[in-house]
Amino acid sequence: MSLIFSNYPPLNTDSETYHGVFTDLLERADSIHIASGYISSDAVIDLKRIVEANGGPHIELNIGMHYFDGLSKQQAEAVRDLDALLRSMNLGGVYFVVTFPFHGKVICFRSSGNVIGGLVGSSNLTNIVDSKISRQYEVDYSLPESDFMELDRFITKLNRTTARAYKDIDVKIVEGKNSLLDEQYGVSKAEVKVVNSIKANPEFEYEFHIPLKTNDATKSNLNTFNGKGRENKQGFIMPRSWYEVELIVPASILRQEGFPLKGIRGESIEVITDDGWTFRCESNGQNGKNFRSHGDLKILGKWIKGRLEHAGALKTGELCSQETLDRYGRDNLTLAKIKGSDVWFLDFGVNSE
Repeated sequence: MSLIFSNYPPLNTDSETYHGVFTDLLERADSIHIASGYISSDAVIDLKRIVEANGGPHIELNIGMHYFDGLSKQQAEAVRDLDALLRSMNLGGVYFVVTFPFHGKVICFRSSGNVIGGLVGSSNLTNIVDSKISRQYEVDYSLPESDFMELDRFITKLNRTTARAYKDIDVKIVEGKNSLLDEQYGVSKAEVKVVNSIKANPEFEYEFHIPLKTNDATKSNLNTFNGKGRENKQGFIMPRSWYEVELIVPASILRQEGFPLKGIRGESIEVITDDGWTFRCESNGQNGKNFRSHGDLKILGKWIKGRLEHAGALKTGELCSQETLDRYGRDNLTLAKIKGSDVWFLDFGVNSE
């Protein structure tokens, strides 16, 4: 048995990450059986992109709680697309436990019909994503060989006796706010009165309007996810996350007085967003032309793409285009330094919101 910890300070350990152990087993498997109480849209999108990039593996995903709690719009689109892909390729499908709420989190990995690994613990499917997604500390373990078969039999029985195929049921969609950043590591909620004060009395020392480019719709800016993923020696490809975003700032803006962190490595700024989040951003690349969230490109990506998804301008998992931005009603971000403060205001609001 190998224990796996989240490794968030101050409770750091020397254990491997959940994503690392999952990926190692995934690269050696041709079939995986998953039973997870909750899922996230980015984890489900990652599974779909893995299958698209590699022609597999076979995936049976059993979702334990959402039949009773409902799915967000982003989760529903991601689940529908993964299920459609798996069934079109005869590589499994998505199922929902309907007999009772199932809160377990277990995965088994097979190769050539043999079980080669199993994971059990407190991590929902969300933790397969390559980042510190949640502020919640998790403890999991990788099972010893003697327990592989028992876990595999359990997941199979769960699927056969309590679950139904997604295509055969209706799962309610829970309408509400854009919640992709809830419990996201490195992100917190700003005080409402602070955000309202900034919006009511916008006193800025510097103000820049960063364009959201879509002319290169294959590998950069809002479509950073479409760049080359990581390929191992056996040819297995781990694609980049759909929510990764890294904005290329035009030289005309970089040359302006006051633009933050031009070419300074390892430094970051605190931002407060117009919809009430706070996180850190940084500049990277030549002359600091790449503007991104600090520590995890998916934070800025979830903030921007989540707004587009929530507004109905972008379908989960698709490329962003100029038409996407036109539907949303805005094709730039405003980055403004709050006068008398080291904090910056990041605005992507539109009148329709």
